[in-house]
Amino acid sequence: MKTSKQLKEQRASLVTEQQGFVTLAKSEKREFTPEEETRFDAIQEELKTLDAQIKRAEAAEALELRLAATNGETVGESEQKEKRKMLKDYSLHRALRSQLQGGKLEGVEAEYDQEMRAAAKAAGVAIQGVAIPNGAEKRDTAQTVTQDAGAYGANLVGTQTMGIIDQLRPKPILEQMGATYLRGLTGKVEFPTNDGGIVATWEGERDTVAPTKNAYGKISMDPKRLSATVQVSLQNLIQSTPNLEAMTASDIRLATQLAIDIAGINGSGVGNVPLGILNAPGTFAVVGGTDGAAPTWANVVGMETGIYNVNAEAANMGYLINPVTKGKLKTTKHEAGDLGYLMTPANEINGYKVGVSTLVPSDLDKGTSVGVCSAAIFGNFADLLIGEWGFYDMVVDNITGKKAGIIEITVNQFIDILVKRAKSFAVVKDWLTA
Repeated sequence: MKTSKQLKEQRASLVTEQQGFVTLAKSEKREFTPEEETRFDAIQEELKTLDAQIKRAEAAEALELRLAATNGETVGESEQKEKRKMLKDYSLHRALRSQLQGGKLEGVEAEYDQEMRAAAKAAGVAIQGVAIPNGAEKRDTAQTVTQDAGAYGANLVGTQTMGIIDQLRPKPILEQMGATYLRGLTGKVEFPTNDGGIVATWEGERDTVAPTKNAYGKISMDPKRLSATVQVSLQNLIQSTPNLEAMTASDIRLATQLAIDIAGINGSGVGNVPLGILNAPGTFAVVGGTDGAAPTWANVVGMETGIYNVNAEAANMGYLINPVTKGKLKTTKHEAGDLGYLMTPANEINGYKVGVSTLVPSDLDKGTSVGVCSAAIFGNFADLLIGEWGFYDMVVDNITGKKAGIIEITVNQFIDILVKRAKSFAVVKDWLTA
């Protein structure tokens, strides 16, 4: 059953079509052609039918609202539950195998592909392969893979392959720090900005006050392609073991999350890379020294003062540093002879929470200190916006690696990052931590 919104959009499309006939006839100073008359009258009948359908849909939605209130649910909660169930039933490998079998999708995978394609079209992005939902990760049960181990009798012995010992990688940090995620975006996103300008002045009793006015600007977000390619053996794909599926989806998701965090922290803003906090113009900069310097209590206080001095303070601010800076702060006292350290045993700096990640650079240059300086950020991370256009585009290549039995999966996600207010952040780029 279509919603009243969908029906109204359909009605608006028909009215636009009718108006097109009228506009064309007027511009050519003529009456409708027989074909135009037939279509115009047909649209009138369709509009009558749609008006009745819209009325019924609005009544049904009002009933749903009343029932939801009676049951203590929010509107759309049942739909969200259904979507969560669909996501749980979603199989990444079924979607992959469909590409090997002529690209025909069925069931849950087909529903998601259709929905995500609509979102992609609205965002002005063309899907080349299969559109899959964010978070298409599922089961995590035990599994083994048996394969040929070699010649001279070993072919007769089955080999049990245990779980993969994964590489050590940093964990995503920006969401933990409170960055604002805008999910399910469509099209270009713009934010009007008030740059100020209205001023009040003290004037005499009969003096004329000079007019002032605010200046307004805008900042925007556009989808930028974030891509990853994964190779999966044809044998493993055909076996479709649950743990392999969860691992494939998890690795893809982690790779994109880390790329987003790297860009949000230190993105150059050049080419297709979003601009990160450390390179955003307008942040408050704290300088250690000409050739860098060890962090001091004065640096810490200076970072906080810079934020408060421009009225950018917020309730949930924090520090983001790397592990070597953490070690330095936990062994550096406020002042000589002081019992307190810059970072407490509770992992706080001057009462503020601290996030620690190797994604924060530790190889920056300052003067003669080359490749050894660390960065740090303090501020309101809610003013870092991470926009997600809510779908993956998954393309399966079973041709290039066919001789090796390898299938290449390329996933594209569409992301943008925006430092909403640069003044909400103080940064340092030349702390020496050795």
